Amino acid sequence: MIYNSTLTINNKNYRTYSTSDNTEISKGLMHLEEIPDNWGILFNYKNSGYEGIWMKNTLIPLDVVWIDENKVIVDKKTLYPNTEIINYPKSQCKYILEVNANTFVGEIGEVVSMESL
Repeated sequence: MIYNSTLTINNKNYRTYSTSDNTEISKGLMHLEEIPDNWGILFNYKNSGYEGIWMKNTLIPLDVVWIDENKVIVDKKTLYPNTEIINYPKSQCKYILEVNANTFVGEIGEVVSMESL
């Protein structure tokens, strides 16, 4: 995958692949056996909404972070492999970040910095 953006929170950088493509969003990190701890995928939705995530065919646990249009963290959860329960945020989001479980350092209410490369 190509790194095309950086997300920063609490002085920690995550190199991300950012996409707004519906096919890539629906696939997410399915079938990957590992990803680096400083890497993630950032889904960029055209409009804010209550965007759900499930872990079908996902082989690794993930921290999932919902971020609103102002780049404020509105929710975050650690999700586990191969579960088909759809998880929704508490508030509307415009972005969803997926990174390795237990590696995301931000808290709900904090602002993240996003830069395109």
